[in-house]
Amino acid sequence: RKASSRSSNEEESKFRFEKEHMGKQYSSLYYQRLMVLLPGLKQSAREKFGTSVPLKRVIELGAAGTDNNKEDGKGGGEKKESSAMMMMDVDDEDTLLQEQENKENKAAAALGEEVVIIGTIYKEMAKKPIILDEYIKTKAGVTKKEQVEHGLMDLEENFVDEEKDFCILEDESARVKLQGPGVKVGELVTGVSAACKGRVNNNGDFVVDSVAFAKPSSSAKSTTKVTEEDESGEQTYVCLVSGLNFGASPLNDVRAIMLSEYIEGSLGDEEQAGGISQVLVCGELVSSKTREEERVQGEKGAKATTNGEGGTHADTKKKATSSSIQKADAFLAKVCEMVPVDLMPGSSDPTNSALPQQPIHSCFLPNAARFEGSTLKKVTNPHEFQITPSSDDASTSSSSRTFLGTSGQNVRDCLQITSSGVGIKGKTPEEKAKAVLDVMERFLEWGHMAPSAPDTLACYPFKDRDPFVITQVPDVFFAGCQSAFGSREIVVASQKSVLVSVPSFSETGSVVLLNLKTLKAEEVTFTAAGL
Repeated sequence: RKASSRSSNEEESKFRFEKEHMGKQYSSLYYQRLMVLLPGLKQSAREKFGTSVPLKRVIELGAAGTDNNKEDGKGGGEKKESSAMMMMDVDDEDTLLQEQENKENKAAAALGEEVVIIGTIYKEMAKKPIILDEYIKTKAGVTKKEQVEHGLMDLEENFVDEEKDFCILEDESARVKLQGPGVKVGELVTGVSAACKGRVNNNGDFVVDSVAFAKPSSSAKSTTKVTEEDESGEQTYVCLVSGLNFGASPLNDVRAIMLSEYIEGSLGDEEQAGGISQVLVCGELVSSKTREEERVQGEKGAKATTNGEGGTHADTKKKATSSSIQKADAFLAKVCEMVPVDLMPGSSDPTNSALPQQPIHSCFLPNAARFEGSTLKKVTNPHEFQITPSSDDASTSSSSRTFLGTSGQNVRDCLQITSSGVGIKGKTPEEKAKAVLDVMERFLEWGHMAPSAPDTLACYPFKDRDPFVITQVPDVFFAGCQSAFGSREIVVASQKSVLVSVPSFSETGSVVLLNLKTLKAEEVTFTAAGL
């Protein structure tokens, strides 16, 4: 079997926290995000807009711009309480645009003057989900939460209203409504940091001509160029699998056994399987179905009915969940005997639900835990690491590859609040994959892997940093637990990066093999009949 050396990026620790303090406010998170991205935003603005256009704060847009603070609801004056990032709590001595505090830029921008403003996007959505709506009963006396639990409402609901949605840009001084052809409202989400070039109109709105984002920088090394030798020699692969969802169905558990046999080399292409040097489990190890059923039955408590076998239905659901975890434990233990495994948690796994999710505790996986320190590594979600394929000939050895990705919650959330996800349920697998890859590409362009957190995606309220900022372009940017497989090669900051949509194994029966030399991804599908 091909071997490779792996190491977690030094930045991996940024996704870990020892103690939870959920009582903090999120304004600091938005502020830290903007502070980290500000140099990149200014550089992108200079490269795209030139140096002749002055940089202004929102409050310096003049009398026209101040109309946005009126409460009469006209123009940009709409200021909703639902904004998660009202005025940022910063000292006067630590203003957002210190270097522009000179006599030239202190003057207010004249009406119609072309300027650049930098800040954080807030997207006002007419259909934006509100947590209390889940508990408000309809005329039929049923809550939205109950409709979802009984399958009467689809979770893949999209909340975009192209006619009513609009964007606001906010810095530490004020906020202004954005208008014009340069603002692609359907693609943006709350939390994106941007530099906008345009001018103020008579209504006090900022008419945007163009927008620039803080793209991450290229890494110190250059990506290895693919040669004919890379294509024809021995290949080394990373196997990415997500959504194993043990306990979801008997067929799914059978396919998982086939997967372990494939990695072992006893099923399918033995040579290809022998090239697998690393397995990355990208979330949702255990089925959410059994865990949710156990929770619902547990809430009923004393009302739980007997199952006719001396126990209650709640006891039955607990046994089902326990059985699912045991199957997952056995699977991981078997795979760890053959190849190193990185285990990421997902939305249905037993750990915290808010990003960044902490590693699954060893007590849930007693058999697999025996391999900790050797072939099993329990990691966070998101996860960042480097892997170097070994080679008998040092002169042809490929350089290390940097991986960065999540278990997919960030992508699924953005599909619900952007135009990419409109009507996605009825689309073909190819169209679904394209939508996922479009969102992932925008993440790299924005320099942030979870911009919608904490507005519509739960995350930890970091006070002094934003760990989700992408500072360097990864060689591989992946998202697990998606509805279809897809890959795309893009160039960001003059560096090639490969986007990979990792399909949910329980839904598709598929895993992804990524060639470490060529960075080409291929789908391997398991069916009842075999590979």
